[in-house]
Amino acid sequence: MLNPKTSVDTALGSRYPEAELGDYQSGRVILSMGAIPDELSNVHQGTVFFEFPDSDVLELSGRHAERLLHGLVTQDIRGLPVGRATWSSAVNRYGRLISDFRVWRTSDASYLLIGPPESGAPLAEHIFAHRVAERIELDWKSPTCSCLVLAGATLEQVLESDASAPELGSLELAGVAIDHGPGPELGVPTRVLVVPNESMAAVTEALVEKGAQAAGTDLYDILRVESGYPLFGYEATADRMPIEVGMTDTVSYLKGCYVGQEVIAMATYRGHPNRLLCGVVFESSEQAPEAGTKLEFESGKPGILTTSVLSPRLGKAAGLAVVHHTCAEPGTVVFCQIGEERIQGELVAFPLVASPST
Repeated sequence: MLNPKTSVDTALGSRYPEAELGDYQSGRVILSMGAIPDELSNVHQGTVFFEFPDSDVLELSGRHAERLLHGLVTQDIRGLPVGRATWSSAVNRYGRLISDFRVWRTSDASYLLIGPPESGAPLAEHIFAHRVAERIELDWKSPTCSCLVLAGATLEQVLESDASAPELGSLELAGVAIDHGPGPELGVPTRVLVVPNESMAAVTEALVEKGAQAAGTDLYDILRVESGYPLFGYEATADRMPIEVGMTDTVSYLKGCYVGQEVIAMATYRGHPNRLLCGVVFESSEQAPEAGTKLEFESGKPGILTTSVLSPRLGKAAGLAVVHHTCAEPGTVVFCQIGEERIQGELVAFPLVASPST
């Protein structure tokens, strides 16, 4: 199964001529719409939207869809009511990540699986590798639709519905019926919208008319770092378990067996994950270390900085890091190199910055 992706630069560039475009999570996106303080003000005093044109969207349906999916993912699918959504992962038999994704149960026998770019093919392979006689259909929706993530203090006014509701919702924008569900944890209310590609320009124009503003992934990363939200391809990689990278919420400990369940259960109940996701704040206020930089401790194994930003609200460089469990205590001092300069930081509990409403 192949996903016929095409370049989105022309479409984004025509609608946002002032935007800086680039690669993000194996897809093409808007990196920045201008000054970060202005974008940050938009999200905490209004609403912004992030376009993810290369997100993978699969539809799994059929009389055995529930049974098959329940045995292949880390979340409780049988306990997911129609019209609800959940955050889940798929892991291999060693408990290592295939991908994380949003599961929308749209009917008794159909689900939307919404994942990051290039997650669709491995997930489809995982499904068909374990299918025996189950009657299912798997359709790739990505060529015809894309995802928007809306985030902000005024999101409820923009959507005219409860932004924190666990239920799936729908609204009409520019005459187009749009489905939406719970979004990522970014320290402000969020929703994910699935939008037909042919209607994306009209839908985003309608959102702007409602007071929302386009934003780039530079801001998205700042919100992720400050709230501690991991991303596949950065914190979450194929050599790590979801419980090592801050994706514990994707795992149900009450459901029965699924592929990789024994490894995750043993790491949880008979031991501990070898690595943990931590926040780190550096003394530097002018330059953030590059993602992938090695973090050194006074004692213990080195860690890896997986995402780094300059946080306007902290006034310092900050990031997400995967470190050995023996070094993961908040307050632990870390060191890293920026060019010839050795800078110091400290591990900090999430969220790094309190929500404006608290």
